[in-house]
Amino acid sequence: MPAKYKPKKEDRARVKLMAAAGIMQNDIAAKMAIAPKTLRLHFREELTHGMLDITTLAVGQLVSQIQKGNLGAICFWLKTRAGWRETERLEHIGDGGGPVTVKVVYEDRPARST
Repeated sequence: MPAKYKPKKEDRARVKLMAAAGIMQNDIAAKMAIAPKTLRLHFREELTHGMLDITTLAVGQLVSQIQKGNLGAICFWLKTRAGWRETERLEHIGDGGGPVTVKVVYEDRPARST
């Protein structure tokens, strides 16, 4: 009978990191050399909270940069969370505000000699 699996502290950190990176559970299990069922049994917390924990850490760093006046962080937050956006509008308007007229002109080319 195979020995019962006992995760180590470093195994937990490794699984949490892989889960935070969005790696699929089957791939994590393969890397850990355990069955997917064993992974889910012993690492439920790491699999469930890995992504949330790393996102929380990233948001904390972003907020810290905003509080320090980092303009890049401020702009990022305003564009992604506050609905701000940079817009560029390009309009094609013809004479007198009417439709655009497109005229295709072909250059006269000398006849090819064969």
